[in-house]
Amino acid sequence: MKQLSAWLHLEAVQITLILLTAALLRIAFPGWTEFKADEARLLTLAWDMADGQSFALRGISSSVGIPNFAASVWVYAVPLAFWKHVYAPTIFTGLLNTAAVGLTYWFVRRTWGRTPALVAALMFAVSPWAVIHSRKIWAQNLLPLFVVLWALSGVKALIEKRPRWLIVHFLTALFAFQLHFSAVSLLFATAILLLLFWRSLRWVEVGLGMIGGGVLSAPFFIYLSRTGQSLSTLLATSTGEQVSGWSWSPFSHTFRLFSGWQIHALAGPNAFQAYLDGVVSSWPAIVFWSLLLLTGLWAVGRGTLPEGPMKPVHESGYRRFMAVWIVVPIVTFLWFPSSVELHYFLPTLPVLYIVAGIGFERLFADSKWWGGGLLLVSAAWQVYVWGALLLFLVTNSTPGGFGEPLRFQLAAVAYTRQLIQSGAVNEVLIAGTGEDPQIDGEAAVYDLHFRQLPHRFVDVTRSAVFPQEDSAVLVIPGRFSLEAAYDQLSSEVQRFPLRPDEGLITVYTLPGGSAPLMGRMLDPQPMLANFVSLLGHDPLNVDGRWRILWRVGNANAVDYHFFNHLQDGLGERIAQSDEAAFAAGQWQEGDTVLSQFLLSVPVSAQRPFVMRTGMYLYPSLENIPVLDEAANPQADAVEFLLGP
Repeated sequence: MKQLSAWLHLEAVQITLILLTAALLRIAFPGWTEFKADEARLLTLAWDMADGQSFALRGISSSVGIPNFAASVWVYAVPLAFWKHVYAPTIFTGLLNTAAVGLTYWFVRRTWGRTPALVAALMFAVSPWAVIHSRKIWAQNLLPLFVVLWALSGVKALIEKRPRWLIVHFLTALFAFQLHFSAVSLLFATAILLLLFWRSLRWVEVGLGMIGGGVLSAPFFIYLSRTGQSLSTLLATSTGEQVSGWSWSPFSHTFRLFSGWQIHALAGPNAFQAYLDGVVSSWPAIVFWSLLLLTGLWAVGRGTLPEGPMKPVHESGYRRFMAVWIVVPIVTFLWFPSSVELHYFLPTLPVLYIVAGIGFERLFADSKWWGGGLLLVSAAWQVYVWGALLLFLVTNSTPGGFGEPLRFQLAAVAYTRQLIQSGAVNEVLIAGTGEDPQIDGEAAVYDLHFRQLPHRFVDVTRSAVFPQEDSAVLVIPGRFSLEAAYDQLSSEVQRFPLRPDEGLITVYTLPGGSAPLMGRMLDPQPMLANFVSLLGHDPLNVDGRWRILWRVGNANAVDYHFFNHLQDGLGERIAQSDEAAFAAGQWQEGDTVLSQFLLSVPVSAQRPFVMRTGMYLYPSLENIPVLDEAANPQADAVEFLLGP
């Protein structure tokens, strides 16, 4: 009895250490995770729901252009209800995946005993790809916990003949599918399992499961009905990359997820070799893990499973269940109408570690201490490889790979928020390459960061905005010639470095009413019918750059564009540049805007030049006329003589 108690105490210590390791790898340094447009848009929906502003009927659009179900929004609204910070859902993702490790241990422990359970949990806890897919706000990263729940409830309902669990099995399969479409493989697996274990079914539970699934799906179909869309329409308008024929990548993707193979891909095509040159290869650990997996597959196939708490009469049922769980996700994507991605195979993560745990029990049945030593060394090796990679990702530029770490963004955001909250400025202008968070990735990210604080967006590739009130201007890294105007007029500048070769996030404190002086200031100032006033312009630069200074009219939801027609001395148009104006929906009284245009001027063009500048509505191309002193339309453009 004392020996049993000692073993139980040791096992409790072992699983506690494994779970602590899993949690540490998944939630430590949340600022080291990448944070891009998809994460920001997903959190925006979840934040709205957590604040009670809306109930999400759909999620963000998938990579193939089809809107996702709202399940991921619902899940991420939970942590945001308690802590309104971007770290809350980041850490929550790690905690859910840690819970998946713990549930995997319990699932295996009650079925095949202590050793396979501890081995499966340890491998799951330290596997590099499993860890990477636990540290980011991403809908598919929520899958593992629900996959294990799906498996556990399926075993209880179909093999152990506890039919009420079939309701949970149905609901978790459908909920996983609503988290990410790749979990369609679980729906296929459920259908096959129902055929294999049809004798265990009770139609009452089947009916209740389907009703529950209908309730979960209802919000999405309400969204479709409101927008006049159908599933067939969505599929027909998919923007995914179309492929034809069969692909064997499901096998390689599955092995990558299991073993940590090719984890260096996160460093991107330009930097991965620099990472590999600085670490010891993980191949010994990968080979050892592969040996455990192959031995486990042989044991499942041959029926030589470990003796555990399960009843022998259930062994064939477990073997069939495991076979379906392993095979169906791979077969599902052998032929698929769009490119197959690595994360499509996240539903296979728990089962492969379970099989490897069974393989360990078979392979080291008589030498557990020796096998345990090898396992610990391989686990430590995987942690080292992952840790070295994470450190590399946050200290090196990785174009085409791991995105900008969150901590760099938050440093600049925290400084700017303090300026607003202290009353030093009234708002922040986010100056980057776009003005619409629904379309532009950078705008989406900072729209989330400055949520509930006054902020606007300006595409600084073509416009620089100067508000009437004191403001901060946060300039996203890039080569923007218009940024120089902010640098010249600001009262204070704070710069926040990113990874090497990625530039700086710059925050300018801009006094209210600042505006650059142009080469020619206009008097009188021409006014257009939308109450836009032209204030001045610079000479036409030798490289074709043309800049005008203007004051906004009344804010509205229309889309204005500028046109600039350059005429030569003979009155012939020789160059033209049309660009969108600073978005009229963001105009505020007193805003002054510097706009820049590039024209290709023929070298042989005859001077003097005349520039005709005006505005029109897009996409109707309706002209905004220039007004005379009596506010009557007098011309379609303002003409500037640009000299001899």
